[in-house]
Amino acid sequence: MKKCNNIRCIILLAVLTAFCAGAEENLVKDGNFESADFAVEKDGNTPGVWTAYVIKDGDGGFTTAPGGRSGSCAKYEKRADGSHNFHLNQVVRVIPDTSYEVRAWMKGDAHLKPVIAISGMNWKPVSTASMTLSAEWKEIRLFFNSGTNTQLRFEWFAGAKGTMFTGIAGTSYLDDVSLEPLTGKSLALSVTVHADEAVKTGIPAGPIGVSENVFNTSDRHYPERKISQVKTLAMLGGRTVRGLEGNIADVLIWSVPPYDKPAIRAAAYHPRRNYMDQFFKPDGTLVKPLEFDEFIDSGRAAGVAEFFYVIGIDALNAIPGEWNYIIPDVTNAIVAAAEGQARFARERGASLWFEIGNETDLNDYKEKKLVPWTAEGYIEAVKLIAPAIKRGNPDAKVGVNAGFRDNKEWLDKIIPAVAGHIDFFVAHAYSPTGTYAIDRVNDAIDRAAVPDALKSKWPICLTETSSYNPGSPIRNDLAESVKNFGRMGVNLLQRRVTYMHFWTDRAADNAAKSGKNAFHPDGGLLPMGQVLAIWNEHAGDRMLRVNAELPSIPVFATKKTNGGVNVFLLNTVGIPLLYSVTVDGATARNAELWTWTGTNDQDVFPRWKSVGPVSRENGLYTVALPSTGFTMLSLPR
Repeated sequence: MKKCNNIRCIILLAVLTAFCAGAEENLVKDGNFESADFAVEKDGNTPGVWTAYVIKDGDGGFTTAPGGRSGSCAKYEKRADGSHNFHLNQVVRVIPDTSYEVRAWMKGDAHLKPVIAISGMNWKPVSTASMTLSAEWKEIRLFFNSGTNTQLRFEWFAGAKGTMFTGIAGTSYLDDVSLEPLTGKSLALSVTVHADEAVKTGIPAGPIGVSENVFNTSDRHYPERKISQVKTLAMLGGRTVRGLEGNIADVLIWSVPPYDKPAIRAAAYHPRRNYMDQFFKPDGTLVKPLEFDEFIDSGRAAGVAEFFYVIGIDALNAIPGEWNYIIPDVTNAIVAAAEGQARFARERGASLWFEIGNETDLNDYKEKKLVPWTAEGYIEAVKLIAPAIKRGNPDAKVGVNAGFRDNKEWLDKIIPAVAGHIDFFVAHAYSPTGTYAIDRVNDAIDRAAVPDALKSKWPICLTETSSYNPGSPIRNDLAESVKNFGRMGVNLLQRRVTYMHFWTDRAADNAAKSGKNAFHPDGGLLPMGQVLAIWNEHAGDRMLRVNAELPSIPVFATKKTNGGVNVFLLNTVGIPLLYSVTVDGATARNAELWTWTGTNDQDVFPRWKSVGPVSRENGLYTVALPSTGFTMLSLPR
């Protein structure tokens, strides 16, 4: 732990673990790297074998080296930046629904911030932690629950900058890796919150909305719902909403000539290439769509102030003869439609944020071979459409895709070429904790050769975000909702991020059990949506500095404009936690405790409830957390 010269933060976080008698088995094989070398496998799926993934031959790699804590250690050395996936991997066997602790020691170049990760066999992260290095060995600890998995991957991203899938030049070392079950154990934690030190300000009111599905959202077409879309949006409490769900938006156009009223349809149609094609009629019109006027009117009735909407552009690149049809005079049609849509929104008094295209550089969704785009083609689309939007409504905002592949060229070309048209950037952040999609945009903005005055005013809006890992099943229950709450907290901490939209209100399956859904098919909030409403009510306008050493056990702190402080203590570990909380700069002796918990981690009806007051004793608030859930310590002004 780093020394602190400020007496008020001497003990920032102490972890006292109550261990059962007897030594536990280390599930990582050769965690002290005494073997001669690493295996080289294509898939790295053999349990108990260290596998080195080196993307570029001759650019360095992994070796065992002397100088470990008690013998050999693993050494990473890379001579040039560029590879996004330099890492070391070992598959370990685990017991489902069991809590585990990972411990490891690292040292190396101070500009590196390696990541250790527990990931599924599909490479989707379960839990991650990172640490800035020094010349001395330092321990890093990570806690996670195995969920339904019987095998998981331990991964070391040795040249990372704090996020997975990044790799830069430098040298780092790893030693004494262990992974052990936490059965029968508990943790006592101390944490310090600094009430007068904001790490981020300017968080808008009600910052979290949903991305509405165009096919199963409309109150006009689903009047039988027990709770209307308007009332459900109001329950969410977000001041923002996004239209058209996602991938499907890129083949839609909101109207037909003269583009003065809603009449949504496909701008280009091919039944095998249109995502959710079962909702299209053969003529390209939609089954029970959410039209643009209802999107605005229902949102405003629910208290929404900021509306996000995708302008579909794939028809510009669809190849004649390969699609069933493309609308006539497609370029002029899309430009005229954008101007008409902006004007329609202005006349309705709505504040619109227009996204030009959705995930435009991703051109192969589920092998449907969608329309391919280049950065140069996207630049031309922005130059055509952005001025049309401003002609329709000078106050409307224009957003550009921020590159969804790990494609540095995309943003490096687009930003200087269309900087004068950009009002905001669009990023999509999935997984429980990963920030690499956001970091990629921030890094591109920072290095862009454009005036600082532009950089300082550009926000990043996460128009799709969730703890969901695309391609992996996810439940809609207590445990998954806690991860989703943590995902939103991570987002709120990130530089430039303002509004965000959970994906989605109701996915195509419209199933209450799916963690992709915030709203119940019959209306009302599911657990994944309820935790968004908690953030919207209690986020405040700033995130506070929290001293914690265990990033896999998140703690967030917010401050409201009236001076009230909320501290959120999360438990995703699956064992009891006991927190001693110090809040520097707060004068209130008494605080209120609220909990989000249930009967077990798979409870689909968790509850948010007050559990009464707690008093500060000897400068500390003592808070006991259930095995799964989160607790809010709320201090008045």
